[in-house]
Amino acid sequence: MVLLELGRAEQYEKALSVACDLARQYNSPITIMGLPAQEPDGNGSEGAASADELDRFAAEQMTRRGVYMRAKAMPNGNGDLRGVLDEQIWSAGVDLVLIASPLSINADHAVFKAAQHLVAQSHASVFLIR
Repeated sequence: MVLLELGRAEQYEKALSVACDLARQYNSPITIMGLPAQEPDGNGSEGAASADELDRFAAEQMTRRGVYMRAKAMPNGNGDLRGVLDEQIWSAGVDLVLIASPLSINADHAVFKAAQHLVAQSHASVFLIR
């Protein structure tokens, strides 16, 4: 599973490359988990990637990289990122979560706290990419 903000997808090139290399090595699919944008979308509200946008992104990446990818939009967890991640990891059968650091500054603290939680509480391994 690769966590990303779709509006910042260009900043996740390294994470996607590493995920694809691992997927090829272990003949595994990649789940792209779309995180909601952490900054206002111009209308004063937080933007969130739609399921259609994520599906298009995953299809584009799958064609470009030759690795099977599926997309999952992050459900609204009312601020409980850790709980939502736990649920999504179990439901998708994820063994490895890749988290890249170029998340928006506002998201850094919450996501890295979630990574810490996943390391301590989840069955999945966590791979942080700089």
